[in-house]
Amino acid sequence: MKRRRHSEVQKMIGYLVNEIRTAGKAAGTVAYDLDTLRKCKERGFQYIAYGVAPMLVKSGREYLEAARY
Repeated sequence: MKRRRHSEVQKMIGYLVNEIRTAGKAAGTVAYDLDTLRKCKERGFQYIAYGVAPMLVKSGREYLEAARY
């Protein structure tokens, strides 16, 4: 996901976080690892979903198992 790290994309993300918070709303995102989680906090995100992928995999497996019967 190199595009996500592009300087123009990062600039836009910073702008949007600022606009969202200025509007009195919570800026949120998803972090897939601890390093990203820390960076999101530093950038001003207030809601950060972390650990979602493993939860979805587990839920998907449980659903498929239940659907087989």
